[in-house]
This record gives sequence, structure tokens and C-alpha cells, in this order.
Amino acid sequence: MKKFLAIVALSGFMVLSVTIGYADSGEELFKKRCSMCHPNGGNIIKPEMTLHKKHLAIHGIKTADDIIRIMRNPGPGMPKFSEDILSNEDAKGIAEYILKTFNSHTGLQEQAGVYANYVGRLGEATTKVDSFMLRKE
Repeated sequence: MKKFLAIVALSGFMVLSVTIGYADSGEELFKKRCSMCHPNGGNIIKPEMTLHKKHLAIHGIKTADDIIRIMRNPGPGMPKFSEDILSNEDAKGIAEYILKTFNSHTGLQEQAGVYANYVGRLGEATTKVDSFMLRKE
């Protein structure tokens, strides 16, 4: 019985240590935390401020630390990702993923298409809400 309990305890410890040791990649974190507003590196709130190299450079953002600084203290339209919400390690993973993935000038036309699609869907949803609200009972 003691051997059985020791095996169960050891198995539980091993599962716990593997679970605690697991960290999402920068890409996975970006998809969870950022991609809703930044699909394909774009920006549905401020289309002129994408995550593509050209736009980052215009705003003086060149390093992972620059991106983390924006994540920690963003401007209007972006939620703040404090250390309580996103660890420094996770923030760095996201920042490095952004620099690696959206470092070319290509994709800007694709982003324009994503934004137009978003605006189109938003317009359709607004029309549906308006027609629902105007119905007579």
C-alpha cells in the first residue's frame, strides 16, 4: 500500500511539474492576446499603426523592448498589458514573434483587405440591429 501511495504521489508531482513548466510560444500568446485586433499583423482599430516593419519603423519601434514598452503603456484604443496580466517572459515572446513574423513590407495590402472585411461585417451587424430595433411589436 505504501508503494502504491508513493507511486501516486510521484505521478501527481510529475504531472504538476510538467504543467507548471509548460509555456505558450510567442505565436500562441499572440493568437490568444493580440490577434483579434491585430489579424495578420494589422490593426482593426488604427489601420495606420500595424505591426508590419514599415509602420513600426515610422513610430520608432525597432526592438522587442520597444514593443513591450507599448504593451505596458499603450495609447488610446489598446488595452494595457501590465505584468500582472502578462509576464515579462510572455511579453518578450510576443514581441519577438511580432518582429520575426511581420518584418516584411508585404502583407500591407492583405491587411487592407482584412480591415475592409471587418468594417463590412460591422456594417452588416449594425444594419441587422437597426432593423431589429425598428420592428413594431
